[in-house]
Amino acid sequence: MRVEIGEEAIWRELDDEVVILNVETGVYFGLNGSGRQFWLELVEHGSVERALASLQEKFDVEPN
Repeated sequence: MRVEIGEEAIWRELDDEVVILNVETGVYFGLNGSGRQFWLELVEHGSVERALASLQEKFDVEPN
């Protein structure tokens, strides 16, 4: 599944957190830990499957 970040969303990495703001609605999200890591993988790889594969490789885990 391909993932794209909409134009209405802006995000930044701050310390150990990713902050995401929907500039149209003002809704704000903060991601840390595994949520932060998964977001960064999605941004880098552009698909859920490729992000999961990268995480499995980085953390040396098998899929369920």
